[in-house]
Amino acid sequence: VVRTVPRVGQGAQHLAYAPDGRHLYTANSGEGTVSVVDTATGEVAARVATGPGPTSVAVLPDGRRALVTHSGDGTLRVLETAA
Repeated sequence: VVRTVPRVGQGAQHLAYAPDGRHLYTANSGEGTVSVVDTATGEVAARVATGPGPTSVAVLPDGRRALVTHSGDGTLRVLETAA
């Protein structure tokens, strides 16, 4: 173990890196959020409410949007990132 990120989110089960590597995103199924982690500091920079049961997250190649799937309501949500 090289690093542990505390309090990333309840039920964190999937992650994706931004193309520039500065942030990673986790789908937190237990609380209906996506966390944004600053990879330089290892701290959670933001937590975004996305709805029930987010299961997976993917960041588009340009880094401007993230796609989040939700098992809770069967939707796909598009998040704008601060790329």
